[in-house]
Amino acid sequence: MLCLLLVAMFGVASTGFAYDPKQIDARVVEGLQEFDKVVSNSEEVIAAAAGILICPKIGKVGLGVGVEKGNCALQVDGETVEYWRASGASLGLTAGIQSSGLVVAFMEQAALDKFRDSDRGWDFGVDGSVALATVGAGGTVKVAEFKKPVYAFGFSPKGLMADLSLTTSTFKRIGTEADVAKFQDPFHRFVLSADVSERVRKGASTVQLTVDIDGYVTDEARAAMASTIAAEGMTEARTSLEAMPVIGEVRHGKKSTPIQWARVIEMPGDNNYRVNLISSEPLGFAWEEQSDENFTIIQMDVNLRNKSVGTGVIQMGATLNWDENSGISVEGGHDLRPLRATVSYKKIE
Repeated sequence: MLCLLLVAMFGVASTGFAYDPKQIDARVVEGLQEFDKVVSNSEEVIAAAAGILICPKIGKVGLGVGVEKGNCALQVDGETVEYWRASGASLGLTAGIQSSGLVVAFMEQAALDKFRDSDRGWDFGVDGSVALATVGAGGTVKVAEFKKPVYAFGFSPKGLMADLSLTTSTFKRIGTEADVAKFQDPFHRFVLSADVSERVRKGASTVQLTVDIDGYVTDEARAAMASTIAAEGMTEARTSLEAMPVIGEVRHGKKSTPIQWARVIEMPGDNNYRVNLISSEPLGFAWEEQSDENFTIIQMDVNLRNKSVGTGVIQMGATLNWDENSGISVEGGHDLRPLRATVSYKKIE
């Protein structure tokens, strides 16, 4: 008998990105350092702005030709909230400059909102709302005298550019605020490897499952389930669970099994956590028949300081029970022995 206790809620989760947030973040740090070198009061600019767009690497800038691309991060209050990609940005006409940086300071909230409300912001310089920042004595800019809603700073290792042109620039959002939150949360993707040599006569001796979680069940949902069980019993709980929205999936090969229930609880010890998942559908292994009336349960024990190895249990035939103290508990059934697995997880990179 397998008993899995689902008791707490934590964070969100994600599928993969088509870009590298870790690389963008690292370059943004470098870009801000370069910005500080050419604008000595850069912190004043950032503090005064409603938000800043940092494009640390716009690529090569040749003699008279500068149409390049670069990934950017939009920051509000010092935190990255979205990722963007710039294209068509001509950042200077100086020969010998191999890469350039761009910081766009949105001095008014309305200008920032306008930019974020569209996958494509606007062509900078066309509507007259963007001003090219210039540096005065001591490498400073006079923030108090800023009159435009948006100011653009183009810079290279040689300093702030005086011939910045953004009239043909297009900025496209490639990562939303929710994406950024998912990237920062370790509880979003897990890979389980289970030894199936005792169950499969031919073929691979291990099976690999990839688990992506897009959201976790809230305390309110848990309380609602408890109320349903108290009033109408476990049969109605099954119906309620089956009707829950899909908040993740388990993939193995070309098959995908939805997840309707996901909870995570902090366990005793340093950085120890248990993640429990429930699907109302069978995993569908050809070598292991599972009744459509039974749930699939996955339990994973991981440690945030040991991201390479954790332990997991996969119960492919389970019925639901309820414990007033811990919540839903799961009992294995139908003579299906649970699979033991190793678990790895990491932030998206």
